[in-house]
Amino acid sequence: MVSRARQQRPRGRAWAWSCVLCLVSCVVVPDRPPSYGADMVDRVLVTATAIQTMDPGMPVATAMLIGGGRILEVGSAARLRSRYPTVVERALEGVLTPGIIDSHAHVREFGGLASRADLRGATDVATMVARMQAHAAAVDTPTEGWLVGAGWDEGAWASTGYPDRGELDAAFPDRPVALLSLHGFAALFNGAALRRAGAMDTASEEPAADGGRIADVTTARDASSGSGVVLRRPDGSPTGTMLGLAQRRVLDAMPPASTKTRAGWIARGLRMLAAAGVTTVHEAGVRAEDLPAWTSLAGAGALPIRVRALLDGNDPDLVAQFVTLRGEGEGPGGTWRVIGFKVFYDGSLGSRTALLHAPYADAPHEHNAIERIPLAGLRALAEQAAAQGAQLAVHAIGDRANDNVLDVYEDALGASAAPQARWRIEHAQVVSSTFVQRAARLGVVASMQPSHAVGDAAWAEDRLGPERVRRAYAWRDMLDGGVPLVFNSDLPGEPWRPAETLAFAVRRAAVGERLAWQPSQAVDRAEALRAMTRTPAWMGFEGRELGVLMPGARADFVAWSADPM
Repeated sequence: MVSRARQQRPRGRAWAWSCVLCLVSCVVVPDRPPSYGADMVDRVLVTATAIQTMDPGMPVATAMLIGGGRILEVGSAARLRSRYPTVVERALEGVLTPGIIDSHAHVREFGGLASRADLRGATDVATMVARMQAHAAAVDTPTEGWLVGAGWDEGAWASTGYPDRGELDAAFPDRPVALLSLHGFAALFNGAALRRAGAMDTASEEPAADGGRIADVTTARDASSGSGVVLRRPDGSPTGTMLGLAQRRVLDAMPPASTKTRAGWIARGLRMLAAAGVTTVHEAGVRAEDLPAWTSLAGAGALPIRVRALLDGNDPDLVAQFVTLRGEGEGPGGTWRVIGFKVFYDGSLGSRTALLHAPYADAPHEHNAIERIPLAGLRALAEQAAAQGAQLAVHAIGDRANDNVLDVYEDALGASAAPQARWRIEHAQVVSSTFVQRAARLGVVASMQPSHAVGDAAWAEDRLGPERVRRAYAWRDMLDGGVPLVFNSDLPGEPWRPAETLAFAVRRAAVGERLAWQPSQAVDRAEALRAMTRTPAWMGFEGRELGVLMPGARADFVAWSADPM
């Protein structure tokens, strides 16, 4: 089966290699063992200007023989035409590479964006209110129903002061409104939403059901409350902004979407990924309420690309189901597989909730670091994952958080066994001077997002200071130090298309910008592409199946309009 879609050409010279997707022998084709017999009826010879195989034994080819969803032979077009003169040839324009593996994404949230107002780029409350009013006029929901927007950048807002709900209350006095931040570490709610959730109180440190706490602060600045922060006005009333787990108190009051609706969001998100050249995605933190939608799609053979599921490791009940879920069917062509756990440990650098060894340079007296899971709980989960053979992926932003995660990994696995486990640290955004050496020795994978460095460049040095920022977003240090490195999108909060990820990794600059931020930490195109194909396949124990175009591998590939190398 052949699927073709064209991606809109981004602006700027860096985008000469905009992506054109062409999946041949699509991933939903059931597996059949490679056969080299005379019956070539179901075979196709794929030819192109160049095929970047990511196979050191034959880095570049011009043709592939494909059958049963797998690659049978790779070589020159002339040679394979002469060997198989009766096989149908499919000539593709451009350059072929292995299919992109987006190894950290949130597909359900991504697919559901169409049901929310887009708040990306909003720098004041008035803009957010205007977008919510336009959204309210466009959506077909009861007037008393919740309105949701998403995408305001908590990192940028933290530098100037978090928003207050006053203008939101004036525009929507009775209808609950939830404005979710770009990375999920903050949310702004109006008074109607707070009242609906029973959160319009002034009690100090009132416990929330999931461990977040309501803090009583006297200004609209950040204030720590363990796992959650509620910002308050001088009179004690909430500003509407909540950080960390505190926001769950209001979010949990929203009516849940049905399994059918969630499945629709997931399917839409996967189709968008496929159209941009992604053939495998790692869903980072499948929540319990989303799991039925995922498994129903997998069971129906309705997943258009491969999905590797990391369960929400912050949910003990879901963690307890791992062995059962891992044993369930993988869907046609190996499209669905539960591989381990994704765990939130600390917060984010932008919201000043990441766990650092030293105070924030721009706010040394504010202590907002959160631990979404206690260190003892993380240790217990790591021991369980090691015993069950599950992969562990822990969100760690601050240097102290990253050091703590390495300690936990080494204790759970032992220094000699750790490299075989291929456990991951998600983001590894700010690291200590000893991190690279330790991570390389333990074989811990740095799972990083080029878009984060580009998006955070405006304020990252303010948060960290000129010395500490040199060890932040340190891709080159990771590679040169021997740390396995994978690049991914962390969608939907960031620019997510593979062409964008590749450009950010190479240029360390946004589209249209000439000056790179910390250019010494950039990687070259071959390194970036490998971090999006071969290395994430290896990380997922699929190094001979995915991320490479060689005999025996699955025929997952993408055609680019120009050579990305």
